[in-house]
Amino acid sequence: MTTNCHLRRAIYALAFSSVLTLPAAAGVQEPQAPSVQQLYEAGNYDGVLQRVAEERAQGRDALESTFIAAQTLRRLDQNDRASEEYRRLAAQENPAWQLIGRSGAALEAGNTDEALAAATEAVNTANDLGFAHFQLGLVHARRNTHAAAAESFARAAELMPAFAYAHYYAGVSFQRVQNINRMAAYFETFLKLAPNAPERLAVIAIMRSVRG
Repeated sequence: MTTNCHLRRAIYALAFSSVLTLPAAAGVQEPQAPSVQQLYEAGNYDGVLQRVAEERAQGRDALESTFIAAQTLRRLDQNDRASEEYRRLAAQENPAWQLIGRSGAALEAGNTDEALAAATEAVNTANDLGFAHFQLGLVHARRNTHAAAAESFARAAELMPAFAYAHYYAGVSFQRVQNINRMAAYFETFLKLAPNAPERLAVIAIMRSVRG
């Protein structure tokens, strides 16, 4: 009887010690670091550039990340470096992204005719690529053809519903053509997707002004 008692205690002790030695985070996923897009939408521009550099150091050169890096550098008034990112896209094998890169580089150089031609060809080459429509919208916005910009950004938002700035620029463009209902719809989505964006307070003020 005593032997059985000791045996049971030994088994319990072994089982309990096994529980104690399990990894503390077993079954618990580590929180994922924010993506390049999320950093951009939060206005963390240094974070964007650092993350893109890390991706490249690891042998990953995502086309979307390069495009967002170009947008980031433009916001930082580093237009020469933004042009370098566009040229990086223009050197890619993907035909549509080549054209997006050519359009962006031309736009940075102030050649809006060439930028428009390349962006239009990018859309024709890959009509389901949201960034092609987004780039075309940027060109139209620079050329002050806001109705065309609005439709391009709206298409980009349709193809990339989680990309907050497609909705933001669609809202801005529809505001320019005084289509307040569509402006409000895109701005509302933008605020939901990017609650920490630098433009947040300005967008809220616009929404309040049109709603009274």
